[in-house]
Amino acid sequence: MTALLFSACGASQKAGAKSNNPYGEVMESNVCIEMQEQDPVRRQYGMGQHFKEATAGNIAESQARGAFARKIRSAIISATEEISSSMEVYSRDNQTGASVSDQNSTSNDWVDAVAMAVVNNVVPVKTQRYYNSEKQLWTIFKCMEYKGDVDQMVSNIIENVKEQIPQQEKAKIEANNDKYRQRILKSLSASK
Repeated sequence: MTALLFSACGASQKAGAKSNNPYGEVMESNVCIEMQEQDPVRRQYGMGQHFKEATAGNIAESQARGAFARKIRSAIISATEEISSSMEVYSRDNQTGASVSDQNSTSNDWVDAVAMAVVNNVVPVKTQRYYNSEKQLWTIFKCMEYKGDVDQMVSNIIENVKEQIPQQEKAKIEANNDKYRQRILKSLSASK
């Protein structure tokens, strides 16, 4: 009877511990997420769900590319603001551009153009597929990676920024090149 009482108490403690966890259950890890966490500057992952496998894969790739673009965009804005808070950034037409303070959408356009130019240099490096036969639903994870090392990525970002701004602003970046490069790298490393 004592043995039965102790085994019953142990079972209730195990069940109680599981139901008392305020955070929920720990989920199984995914290789695409793990790869992104190993190199968060050069890699991003995305997840897509759809009843067609190809569409789920396209959604996953789009999510990963979007995550890259947001990270790069944030790094450019952060580094540019830190280098020169009064720096006027112009659209493609250097002669008739509009300043950031007057035309926020213009600055968004050129920053987005830079981010997309860099994102075009990423490729899928790992795909993890799941199929739920009850729901007839594909879930696909994709890990995307920049084709080059971190220094090449930062250089690519800086060169694309320089293509979007007038000569006088290029000079500010070139004069502070190491500082600008470090701020982009710092921002890329900090964001997730």
